[in-house]
Amino acid sequence: MALSHRPYETIHDFYALAAAHGRWLTSEQQHLFMHPGDVAHRLSSGLAGTPPSEAVDMWFDGEALVGWSLLSGNSMTLDITIDPDREEIFEKVLEHAASQIQTRFPNREFTVEIAASTASRITTAEALGYVPLNTPYVLTSRSLTKIPTPLLPTGYRIVASTNVDINVIVEAHNGSFGSSWTADTYRKIQEHPGRSTDLELIALAPDGSGAGFTVVWCDETSRIGLFEPVGTHQDHQRMGIGTALMASGLAELQRRGM
Repeated sequence: MALSHRPYETIHDFYALAAAHGRWLTSEQQHLFMHPGDVAHRLSSGLAGTPPSEAVDMWFDGEALVGWSLLSGNSMTLDITIDPDREEIFEKVLEHAASQIQTRFPNREFTVEIAASTASRITTAEALGYVPLNTPYVLTSRSLTKIPTPLLPTGYRIVASTNVDINVIVEAHNGSFGSSWTADTYRKIQEHPGRSTDLELIALAPDGSGAGFTVVWCDETSRIGLFEPVGTHQDHQRMGIGTALMASGLAELQRRGM
């Protein structure tokens, strides 16, 4: 086993990561892996301007990608993804990532996300001094049969972001999550490879303002879709906007053969 690692370098690394996740999603342990859309989301908006070269470390056996780590600096959360056939390298990847974090961010605490079903990883992390936190992260799935009909309040409608002024999209995003995107910074997010603006759905209020949004991702390898993120503007919550957005997204996933 000739393991090596290096930081993220070019957009070709994104394509390698997305392709690997498409393959890994077809394994029996698919719940352990980010969707390729999640990879794109985390490397763009999730890093909030941090260059991927400072957040991502990629691991190889020869030329084969066998794992990678991602540190979201704002939340100090470390994600580690390992090829399902190479679980034995988890400890090595974790120790290296932790060493890098301690060098870059001395005296700061960080969190490692580990699936509750991976007992061996939990045991390894605890042996290295990590303490479990009661912060559950729930992943849900469903088939694309019997998709519900989108139901919106009177005057509301759902359109693709290609038909909406970007300032309205930014309004929906910022009002949903308390973020501070501008038209310029969000446009860069939309231009990230793997993202399709016709799969970014915007709920418009009767006055044309942004009431909610979701980004839908398709993966041709695993035939699995993803919603990431889904948000409703605080002025339009508890009205079924998010449910209607997801129902519209499910119909689009079905249309595209997911």
